[in-house]
Amino acid sequence: MRSDHGGEFQNELFEKFCEENGIMHNFSAPRIPQQNGVVERKNRSLEELARTMLNEYEVPKYFWADAVSTACYVLNRMLIRPILKITPYELFKGRKPNVAHLKIFGCKCFVLDNGKENLGKFDSKADEAIFLGYLLTNKAYKFFNRRTLNVEESMHVVFVEIVDLEENPLESNKTNAGDEEYLKEALDEMYLNENPLAEPEDLAKRWKSPRGLSLENVIGDISKGVVTRNMSNFCMTVAFVSQIEPKNVEEALQDDQWCIAMQEELNQFERNEVLELILRDDSHQVIGTKWVFENKLDEDGNITRNKARLVAKGYRQEGIYYDETHALVARLEVIHLLLAYASLMKFKLYQMDVKSAFLNGFIKEDVYVEQAPGF
Repeated sequence: MRSDHGGEFQNELFEKFCEENGIMHNFSAPRIPQQNGVVERKNRSLEELARTMLNEYEVPKYFWADAVSTACYVLNRMLIRPILKITPYELFKGRKPNVAHLKIFGCKCFVLDNGKENLGKFDSKADEAIFLGYLLTNKAYKFFNRRTLNVEESMHVVFVEIVDLEENPLESNKTNAGDEEYLKEALDEMYLNENPLAEPEDLAKRWKSPRGLSLENVIGDISKGVVTRNMSNFCMTVAFVSQIEPKNVEEALQDDQWCIAMQEELNQFERNEVLELILRDDSHQVIGTKWVFENKLDEDGNITRNKARLVAKGYRQEGIYYDETHALVARLEVIHLLLAYASLMKFKLYQMDVKSAFLNGFIKEDVYVEQAPGF
């Protein structure tokens, strides 16, 4: 066998293999490819096939070993020797190979979970994957699971062998730009057929402002575009809020920002005159209280406020009216009805945030609750 001084053949492991099998290994002169033997030409053929297979579906280059292995697997079963008129597999095994299981390298496939994970009743039973080749040790396919980001093997695979040069299975969420242009041209042609007197300049206006939308119902100036929050607002609030959410009152008392939030909650009770501090009377049933801590987030997930609520342990107030509950929130059906009526009557709705809300009524009975923990 003759090869160049490449590292794939000139190494200790390969030399040991040649000695055990009685193979004489020769080397060609430097920079003279004409002296290369069959092994170097076959190695180049595998590299060309692997490069084509990787570029077909834009599979990442770090799967080159799987591409070379798959190319060698297919050539041994498909390539016919010119003199013997048989494939290498038939020459080695003595029987014709079965090629019904061959699939397109890099194509999209779906793999059945098959009991590997505990699934819910409505969870997906299959994962999207990318086909990477075949296994020589067992009868299974090799694939890259896009959900777990691991290379796995299984026989329960369904292949989607649609040859589309513009589709990339690793970036299947991207929209085909050619389809968008074709759809837009078809809609424009339909619009011109329905309106023969329409000018081409009218099409841009039609795409910009949909029909049926009245500009009078839009609040603000639409020419300014989408207005987002400035990063300066985040920088102004990040220094005055706590980034952790305490689990109990002991952890909250060690943070200055949460102490301020708890004090603001107690000030609301004092400002609305709904709480009176007296000495404990054991002749009456006293309801316990506890703190509930929560971080308020904006649409970007940044913490903008530390909210502390003092709530009563209502489950300890057994007796009359125990099953009755009162919540200071509106039902979802009421909100739907309000929005529908406002849209029908063309009302303008404004949203506001109420810092603290109390029942607008008088309690006939005297209710005794414990003092806030930590105060």
